[in-house]
Amino acid sequence: MKHSGCTPCHGGVRIRSDIGAFPGLRKVMHSTPVTLNTTRPGCGVTRPKEGCEDDDVSRIHLVETSVAELEVHVDGEGPAVVLLPSLGRDSYEFDPIAEDLAVAGFTALRPQPRGVGRSRGPLTGLDLHDLAGDVAAVLEHFDAAPAVLAGHAFGHYVARVLAADRPELVRGVAVLAAGARRFPASLTERVAKCSDLSLPDEERLGHLRDIFFAEGHDPAVWLDGWWPDAIASQRAAMA
Repeated sequence: MKHSGCTPCHGGVRIRSDIGAFPGLRKVMHSTPVTLNTTRPGCGVTRPKEGCEDDDVSRIHLVETSVAELEVHVDGEGPAVVLLPSLGRDSYEFDPIAEDLAVAGFTALRPQPRGVGRSRGPLTGLDLHDLAGDVAAVLEHFDAAPAVLAGHAFGHYVARVLAADRPELVRGVAVLAAGARRFPASLTERVAKCSDLSLPDEERLGHLRDIFFAEGHDPAVWLDGWWPDAIASQRAAMA
């Protein structure tokens, strides 16, 4: 994944594009294989019930906030690192990173955005502050602040807004594969086709290969993991 440069401070928290400033994180994030996990609920894989313990899978909690109910995957014990997925994506593909963070002595928190997995709540009329508020509620529920926020693509907007809105909850921000908020129309159209489940797989694979995946990496792992309601909601939140 490509990384952008450092951005200015927001709300007293320095927003950084690398993780070198966070002891122990750099080794984990750079040594974790980029192969994405495709075993998701609904795809023939049984996930544990809320709050259950297992050495090989996350503990899953349903966190109720004043406006939403959020599915949160928890791995490990120690200082918290929050992993925030890309636009319309779920957090299951962070499984290898979460496992490595747990081994390295961190708690990996993965709140599923509204409309993803079992996360529920209003999806219309939202902005980035609302989505950041969901993450803030998760941190407060687990008494996990201050935490490092690692936001992948769209997730970095949520991370940066939370750092600005609630700096007391945020130790730092890792910006992963960040991009501009405005793209050429032709590129925006192709990105949308990647997640359009009505299109043939071969057409979607072509767009995924050209836009997201480097040579030698299989784009088929991103044929699933898209949540249409979340996509529409998050796009509107960026408008």
